[in-house]
Amino acid sequence: MKIVLAWIVLSIFSNEPAALASTEQILDRIVANVNGEIILLSDLRKEIASLRDMQRNGAKIDSSMVTESAVLQSIIDESIIAFHAKEREIKVSAIEVDQMIEEIKEENGFSDEELIHALKSQSSSIQQLRKNLKRRRLVKKVMSYEITQTNISENEIRQYYIKNKDKFTKVGRIRAKHIVILLPKESGKTKHAEVKKTIYELLAKIQNGGNFSEIASKYSQDGSASLGGDLGWFKPGDMVPEFEQIAFSLKEGELGGPVKTKFGYHLILVTNREKPELVPLKDVSAKIEKELSAVKFNDNRQEWIDRLREEAYIELMQ
Repeated sequence: MKIVLAWIVLSIFSNEPAALASTEQILDRIVANVNGEIILLSDLRKEIASLRDMQRNGAKIDSSMVTESAVLQSIIDESIIAFHAKEREIKVSAIEVDQMIEEIKEENGFSDEELIHALKSQSSSIQQLRKNLKRRRLVKKVMSYEITQTNISENEIRQYYIKNKDKFTKVGRIRAKHIVILLPKESGKTKHAEVKKTIYELLAKIQNGGNFSEIASKYSQDGSASLGGDLGWFKPGDMVPEFEQIAFSLKEGELGGPVKTKFGYHLILVTNREKPELVPLKDVSAKIEKELSAVKFNDNRQEWIDRLREEAYIELMQ
C-alpha cells in the first residue's frame, strides 16, 4: 500500500516520495527556522524514516536523497516556496484538493473507506493527506507562474542531433547460427565440466575445418538443430544479454564462443549483418525538443530557487 500511495506526497525537488507520518516517539527540537516557520527534528526524522521504508518496499529512491541534509534542504525549499506563494497571494482552493483526492481514489480504485484505511495503515489521516496535497499543488502552481518557460530553436535541436548521433543510431540486425549444449538447472560440478568439455570439443572440430551447420545438426540440443543451428534475424534485446554481447561483437562470417548463458554453452557463427542505421532527424526532433526543454526548465528552476534562498531568512539550529 505504501508503494501505491507514494506519489501522493512527492517531493517537488527530488522527484521522490516525501514522508508519511511515523508513530515513533522522538525527542523533539527545532532544526530550522524558515521565514518564521519552524521545522522540527521529529518532522525531519519522520520524513527520512518513511523514505527508507519505501526503499525497503521497492520504491526507486536514490540513497543520496535520503540523507539528513538532503531531506532537510527539500523541506526548507518547500517552505521557502510556500512563503513566496503567500506573499504573491497564490492560493489552492479546497475544491482543487478535493479533485486531487478523487484522482487518487480513481488511480488506486479506492472507496472513501479504503483510502482512509490505507492512510491509517501508514499512521496518516485524511487531514494530513489534504495538507500534503495542498502544499504540493501550491508549490507546482507557484513554479508554473514564476519559472520562465523555454523555447527550443530548430538549430539547437539540430546541433544536439549532430553531437549525439550515436544516441540516435539503430544497431543493425544480425543473422546467426549457434550450437548449444544444454546445462540443466542445479547441475553439479561433474555435469558442468562434462558440458563444457563437449562444447570445446565441438569448437575444435569447427576450427579444424568441420562444417558448422552439419555439426549443429548433429550435436546442438535445441530446435534450431534441424535448421543447421540457424536462428534467423534478430535485433538487440531479442536474445539473452550474454549471448548478444558476443553475437553483436562478431563480424560477418566470424565464429565466437563458447559463451555461457542460463541455457548452457553456445558457439555462435554470424552469417549476415545489417548496417547500423541513423534515425532521421524528423523522427526524433520532438523527443530532442522535450529533452532539451526539460534541461532548460530545470536550470531555470534551480536559478529561481537559489534566488529565493538568498532572499529568505533561514536559521539552522545545531
